[in-house]
Amino acid sequence: MTQGARMQLKVFVLLAAFMVIGGFAWGSGTGTDATSLTGTGGSGGMYSQSPFLDARVASGELPPVDERLPSNPLVVTPVEEIGTYGGRLTIFTNEHPNPWARLVGENPEGAPYPIGTAVDGSYYPRLAEGWSVSDDLMSITLNLREGAKFSNGDPFTAEDYVFSHEEMRLKELGYIWGAPRGLTKIVAVDDFTVRFEFDERNPKMTTSLAGCCFGSDWGGYQPTTWLKQWHAEYNDDAQTKSQAEGYDTWQEAFTEHSRFCCPQVDMERPTMFPFMLTEVTQLFRAKERNPYYIAVDPNGQQLPYIDTALIQGVERETIVLKIIAGEADFAERPLADYPVMLDAQESGNFNIILVKSGWEGTSAGWMFQLNHADPVKREIFNNLEFRRAMSLALDRDRMNDVAYLGQGVPSNSTLYRGSSIYKPEWGEDHPYVRHDPAEASRMLDAIGLDRKNGDGIRLMRDGNPLVIVFPMSAAKPTDINELLKEDFEAVGVGMELRTGIAGAVEQGFHDGTVDFTGANSVYNEAGDYGSSTGGINQWVDFMMYEWSIWWHERNSGFGPTEKDIRPGVEPPDEVKEYLRIQIIESKSHPFGSAEQKRLSTLAWDLVAENLWQLGAVQAAPLVVTHRANLMNVPSNIGGAGDINSAYAPFTDQMFFKN
Repeated sequence: MTQGARMQLKVFVLLAAFMVIGGFAWGSGTGTDATSLTGTGGSGGMYSQSPFLDARVASGELPPVDERLPSNPLVVTPVEEIGTYGGRLTIFTNEHPNPWARLVGENPEGAPYPIGTAVDGSYYPRLAEGWSVSDDLMSITLNLREGAKFSNGDPFTAEDYVFSHEEMRLKELGYIWGAPRGLTKIVAVDDFTVRFEFDERNPKMTTSLAGCCFGSDWGGYQPTTWLKQWHAEYNDDAQTKSQAEGYDTWQEAFTEHSRFCCPQVDMERPTMFPFMLTEVTQLFRAKERNPYYIAVDPNGQQLPYIDTALIQGVERETIVLKIIAGEADFAERPLADYPVMLDAQESGNFNIILVKSGWEGTSAGWMFQLNHADPVKREIFNNLEFRRAMSLALDRDRMNDVAYLGQGVPSNSTLYRGSSIYKPEWGEDHPYVRHDPAEASRMLDAIGLDRKNGDGIRLMRDGNPLVIVFPMSAAKPTDINELLKEDFEAVGVGMELRTGIAGAVEQGFHDGTVDFTGANSVYNEAGDYGSSTGGINQWVDFMMYEWSIWWHERNSGFGPTEKDIRPGVEPPDEVKEYLRIQIIESKSHPFGSAEQKRLSTLAWDLVAENLWQLGAVQAAPLVVTHRANLMNVPSNIGGAGDINSAYAPFTDQMFFKN
């Protein structure tokens, strides 16, 4: 990853919850029922367009709609009804006045990925019209939609993938995200066929192209024709053009114009989103419909239905007032705002949807540092009886009632409940999910933590009090961490809550100096894809970072070892078994296959048995509000993704009903 991309990663972590319409991200995944339509019309008629574009077509500024669409456009079946054109969608965000947050542009998760993901977890052709995976799981081939174009009319072809890989990723030029592990080559078979080749079996190829970030212009394709203006190997005048813009070198200009997350650097940067940026000020950013967007409805009307969008930065408290006043067309709010929203719903003329996240195996979870640098704490944290005792100490019902208004499910940290392989004994029926502080205290006594100081805190074998330092960087309700502290201290385990910075906490966890950390969520996609059926569980991989390094040091073919990090320590047998299943065996079987599900079940059995992470509540919803006459806003997004992502693919079909 280039230096610029690393900087963008830090920004992305801070802004993961930022919602965007087309270009202003709401995230990955889709519940859209989409197919393809060959010909020049839906239902036997000609394609039609929004009147918003009529004058530009009449003047010759734009070609007719059938020339702007692919020969086989994406057909989107609306979730409620066929829409009508027009209107402006108004969204208020609380990122103001942070300039990075306010001005972030094209986040990938709302983009039309080559492969779409439906609410049931199945895949369908989206930006591509088809794909195939090789029998040896070493390559995947995309068949792109012939005639698809970027928002400026430039063709969207296989070269847009090859260029991003060869000219940007391999040469470390510009802003480009990382690639799936093992990617060696991207080949343009022809203008509309592109093949991705790997040096190892990769059953997650489809998943990578169906989401962030390899499926988007963050790491997959780039607007190649447009970017070549600032590349000296393709334009002899690139240096002159760059200097005229105030850059010292063409490389600097290329890098700035390639910023996928900040198109305000050049608002002409082409996009495949349904909306494109048109104006940025200190108070708002404006978007309008992409005239070359690839999708139509079943009647042949080019999408999106809505013509323009306005995103205004206001203070957090102001958003609630805007919603209550009926000024916000769409909003996503934390559950804490639900009571006031409910009281104002009728007078504010808006609808409320409680949407449960489709990818969280836990809405709140915490991890002990099993590779702690302090040998005394490391011994305690690695004792399964200790982790079981601390799980029994948690009053999950109270956490659910206080932090999540009783809307979640008290549960261990595990796989998303909607997964086809889910077992209740992994989550809500886990034997150590019950609240039993007396039993927890007895277990702690039994493992040698039976002495206490004058404050009632248990003493470790070195005589020091067992106080767990928790630098909080996770975006969780503050009160749930306070409840956690109370529950731990009720059984004689001290806890010191600190405010931390995400990067420092992560580095401390890798260094083995952080005692305890929170998990924003356990990233488990629903249905029969992604982590739900055997992808490497991200939080376990993170928690066992040094064990993973040890594993890679001693096993060939699993990616490079990060030599600048400690070489890792040998993991216990149960972790070796987990890593063997997840890293070796699961890679030999396609996602969704019976054998892959069997292996994934074994891995999740190990996660549940070993309590590597303590979970509190699963499936806690967030609040989505929308103006009552804004249609095609699904009330049930199933397991399509988290709240910040699941609505993005529906923006092209939303419309205002008169």
